[in-house]
Amino acid sequence: MYEKELGIIGVGKIGSALLKRIISTNTINRNKIIIFDVDEEKLHILSKDLDVDCANGNTDLVNSSKHILIAVIPQVMDIVLKEIETAISIQHVIISIAAGVSFSHINNIINKPVALIRIMTNTPALVGAAATVIARNDNVKDNQLNFVKKIFDAVGIVVELEERHLDAVTGLSG
Repeated sequence: MYEKELGIIGVGKIGSALLKRIISTNTINRNKIIIFDVDEEKLHILSKDLDVDCANGNTDLVNSSKHILIAVIPQVMDIVLKEIETAISIQHVIISIAAGVSFSHINNIINKPVALIRIMTNTPALVGAAATVIARNDNVKDNQLNFVKKIFDAVGIVVELEERHLDAVTGLSG
């Protein structure tokens, strides 16, 4: 149904680190990844350097990808969610690394019973030594969770917790 396995919205420090590790570890074939960032220069340089496709916009990325990794700062999350809300279907898996943006907040904007996974990771992801915590909502199937765990295994260790523990993890890991 979707041309790409993974779409990454936001290729700043963490988004680009994840992308580079995913490719260097062959976790996902680069032909199955698409990226987008509002910084067009950064987007095109990264796309060319890593030989991955870049989308024309966030909605274009969502329309072509099964798993959507939103790697933007919390202050931009609502803007992105409102932009992609109509393109999201219940077949998508939405993965957020925005600290402090809860499932209920995301659900209020998307307003669909979609699989949501929240991620707390840290800057050692840049060198493959991260500690990543994953929380999932009730719509996430085991195979979807395993796919996301595989992505974050590429940057370090992965632990699954309930969402209510994520704020404590954020406080500890920064």
